[in-house]
Amino acid sequence: MQYDGAPHLTRDRQTRDIRRDEAFTSAGWSYFKANADDLAEGFTGLIAKIKKAKLRAL
Repeated sequence: MQYDGAPHLTRDRQTRDIRRDEAFTSAGWSYFKANADDLAEGFTGLIAKIKKAKLRAL
């Protein structure tokens, strides 16, 4: 899981983040990105997505 806060809003950082994300998925990793909305809700929606992905992987 990756939390993208305000520093990730610059064009340069977004380009690097896209390359990082592509490397993770190319390696076969499940990848989850969180933001301030996820934090505000206590990550409940994101946790549900992770649990669902874990069940699919079994």
